[in-house]
Amino acid sequence: MTKRAACVAVVAALFALPGCDGERPSGTDAGGGGTDSGVTLMDGGGGGFDAGPTFDAGPTFDAGPTFDAGPTLDAGGSDACTPIACGALDCGTIDDGCGSTVDCGACAIGAPCADDVDCASGLCATEAGSGFFGGHCTMDCYVDADCGMGAHCAFTQSSLARIGSCMRDCGSDADCRGPEYTCHQADMFGPRECAPVGTGTGVVGDPCTTNADCAGGEDYICFREGRGFRGGTCSRSCLGDGDCGAGNHCAFVPPTGGEGACLPNCASDGDCRADGYACQDADGDAGGVNECFPAGTGTGGPGDPCAGVWDCAGGLDARCLSLDLEGGYCTTVGCTTDGECGTGNHCSSFGDGAGGTIGVCTPDCATDADCRSTGYACRDVDDDAVLECYRGGTGTAMVGEACASTADCGGGARGLCALEQNGFQDGYCVQLECTTDGSVACPTGTHCSVGLDSTTMLPNPTGICVSDCTTDSDCRMDGYRCYDNNDVDGVTECWPAGTGMGAIGDRCLELFDCAGDERAICLLDLDNSGGVPDFPGGYCTNACGGATDPACPAGSTCRGGVCLVDCTTGTMCRSGGDYTCTMAPFSGPAGNSCWPS
Repeated sequence: MTKRAACVAVVAALFALPGCDGERPSGTDAGGGGTDSGVTLMDGGGGGFDAGPTFDAGPTFDAGPTFDAGPTLDAGGSDACTPIACGALDCGTIDDGCGSTVDCGACAIGAPCADDVDCASGLCATEAGSGFFGGHCTMDCYVDADCGMGAHCAFTQSSLARIGSCMRDCGSDADCRGPEYTCHQADMFGPRECAPVGTGTGVVGDPCTTNADCAGGEDYICFREGRGFRGGTCSRSCLGDGDCGAGNHCAFVPPTGGEGACLPNCASDGDCRADGYACQDADGDAGGVNECFPAGTGTGGPGDPCAGVWDCAGGLDARCLSLDLEGGYCTTVGCTTDGECGTGNHCSSFGDGAGGTIGVCTPDCATDADCRSTGYACRDVDDDAVLECYRGGTGTAMVGEACASTADCGGGARGLCALEQNGFQDGYCVQLECTTDGSVACPTGTHCSVGLDSTTMLPNPTGICVSDCTTDSDCRMDGYRCYDNNDVDGVTECWPAGTGMGAIGDRCLELFDCAGDERAICLLDLDNSGGVPDFPGGYCTNACGGATDPACPAGSTCRGGVCLVDCTTGTMCRSGGDYTCTMAPFSGPAGNSCWPS
């Protein structure tokens, strides 16, 4: 692990308050080899998957003006200018050195870019979006072969999904675009890559936009605004206070030892930048040393809109929630009584993502008119008989239709968008709190599906309105099929299914990546429950062994109710070392299967 990768990992822990939004961060950015370049915010920081780092093939070197030796004495001769040909690192339109230009084609992995259209891969990690100086072309990858010649798949160990980013190969700094990029191991594993380094003048605590703004080479990192640090802040990895320089200390050192991140010392808020920072013991270390760290220094109260935590009041306890909360939503966390939330607010109890609950301040309301008009409704989110303003369906999309957020769906307080990250491709509008006796009815063309586990996807166990169907053609084809989703009514509905191409054992991130229709399963994160490991990179399979289940596809065997890939040697399993050929800890026929290492 590089120092910078460890620096990212330890600081990410503080803002990763689980539960309220359930956001799943993934990917990488110019900040180094963690999930992202800074903290994972409860407000999401940057939602979705960062394309990750790819690197510029280097600046386009113009040969300079062509110097004519003077007039020719040959009557009919021409000057001897030879146009410059495209080099290996050139892309786009360059000066040919003879007063014209030459088109060197779309930019390859690692080349500079300003927009996706500049890249042959169709994806540009821009300076503004990902923090890479000058931008660079990239693409998502699982293995090196995905990236083509001269590049490899890096950062695949940064998340359970094993989605990496193509980065340019290098043997020395001369292979990289300098001076903002050098050849070093920016991720935790594998070969070196051309990666951003600190080439600027910024010291610990100074504002920054990219790593290049900070001093200190590859050990320095810019925790960017998109990751919760307003205006960005320069830091560096450290093993002890001596690594950080005068006026700083090594914070977020793991309890078992290891690398932390340098942050500025402080005795009061006045010692910190006023733009979203406060003096606090953010890492809760045994020494009780305070550091300048992001905090709610604004005026936004519970339920107010926000672009970042700095817009909210509440200091270290402040959060700006953004996942499926239109325009952001200020709150403070950790309350135990209504009085801690201020007049007009109360303490609600939300799931903390780890099986427990956490107090969250929310605004009081009596009707929807008391709430923000777009994306919010007056509802009892936590079933404590007290109403609060929270996400609600103020849009027009009907049950079963696609949605990007709850604000797109109809249904008011009962409306909700089941998001793609929860397995619903392109989102799926539902309505909550229906009952099978009709006392709380569903719209025409839908019915009340009851008995779902609310802790995994939807918060209300009484039932949800889902789309009626008779055949698959009644459903959206992008990840849905018509079947009974194992609720208690025995009625078919349009519901997520395996409509992808993934065969047994193939990689997956969601159910719809796999084949198998309603029997498809994407094994990914099982929380190590019952001794069963996680499945790095995902593992497509089908349910099997039931009275109506078909046999597993050729090359796989039913073990423990799922189809697993047959094998006799490890070379028959997916490359990368995540899987081995062994006896799975399930009942079933004799023989080995490809199973997590």
